[in-house]
Amino acid sequence: MPDPRNLASASLPAPDVRMAYWWAGPQDRLPSMSPARPLYHPLFALLDAVRSGGSIKAAAAALGLSYRHVWGELRRWEADLGRPLLDKAQGQRAALTPFAERLLEIERGTQARFAAQIEALSRELGHALVAACND
Repeated sequence: MPDPRNLASASLPAPDVRMAYWWAGPQDRLPSMSPARPLYHPLFALLDAVRSGGSIKAAAAALGLSYRHVWGELRRWEADLGRPLLDKAQGQRAALTPFAERLLEIERGTQARFAAQIEALSRELGHALVAACND
């Protein structure tokens, strides 16, 4: 396994990225959704919550999930990506690895770059769905 401290030591194959959407009311919004983040992905929500809360327990509470679930998801993502996402020092605040910080940086940049197009698509699709329901 490559040294996780050296992000250039190995490369992952290009991921198969697919977009998804759902039709939901205001009460159904996901915790990490905001006008500044029109796309939701559970990994980035987890990483953001750990960074903001400083612990897995705080992240779980912020996301309305159990500690066990968040811990399991983080471990699954680490296995999938082949790199650690958290610096786990017992008794210390949870800190993201440089790799996880880079993932968040890339995701935020992508969100910012395409926010207007995503919002326009969302509005257009929403209007079309409402029109179809009113026919």
